[in-house]
Amino acid sequence: MKGLTLRLHHVVLRVDDLEKAVIAFEALGFSVTFGGQHESSPTENALIHFKDGTYIELFCFTRPRLVRFLVRAGFADLLYKNTSNHLKFRFAETLRFPPGLVDFAVCHDAIESCAAVLGRSDIACTPAQAMARVLPSGGRLQWQMVTPFDPALPLFVGDFDFEGDSKDGGGEHENAAVGIANIDFAASHLQPISDYWRSLGVESEFASDGTYSVEGLQTTYHPLAAPDGGREIGVKWFSAARPKPVRLDLFSESVSCAQELDLPEDLHAVIRLVPCL
Repeated sequence: MKGLTLRLHHVVLRVDDLEKAVIAFEALGFSVTFGGQHESSPTENALIHFKDGTYIELFCFTRPRLVRFLVRAGFADLLYKNTSNHLKFRFAETLRFPPGLVDFAVCHDAIESCAAVLGRSDIACTPAQAMARVLPSGGRLQWQMVTPFDPALPLFVGDFDFEGDSKDGGGEHENAAVGIANIDFAASHLQPISDYWRSLGVESEFASDGTYSVEGLQTTYHPLAAPDGGREIGVKWFSAARPKPVRLDLFSESVSCAQELDLPEDLHAVIRLVPCL
């Protein structure tokens, strides 16, 4: 089977207060654009775009008490888990944990054929679904997404289609960040992750230090414990058997060595600026 040709699309970072998070990231030298509200779920986002085409999505729930109730009462599992609405479950269950890095997405130009490849590989997932977000300018952004039921795999998205004159902007930052260098994950078991990627024909490999990386997707999985610089929050995710992104490295044109950003204390994430290659 011909392997999927994928590229990193974006990283998802959940916050409790979107406006507060935007102010905090702007103070760190990022240009942040309010993205708008999603049409099919009680969420809104703001975006940090980079020159390489990737971005960080800051998202929060507009009705967090309701979603938290659905999660704690088990209704999110009952209504959404392993159904065509699994994306709602995937995001809702992040409320079981403190804010921070929670997920990532990869892009495939022909998303429906991507869904077919996942199906032939016996990977349970939703069909390609239409998604939309209303931009602050009044424009509308549309795309398609496939959500695997197993959180060991990322979200799969297709190309974006804009209605209206305004698109999500950004890309120039005071801290000279230009793109995503790497996402570090902590995972309890690496072999199932390896099996998934190999079944999709995506190049990946185990390194001598026990880590596992996926070709072209800037992702590195670390066994059992968070990598150096990670925080204890990564361990709490192991009970959910869900790989946890614990550190995000961004290429910057203005640094000569890795520099960890001073994020707010209530945001359980590690983000570093690293020199461009």
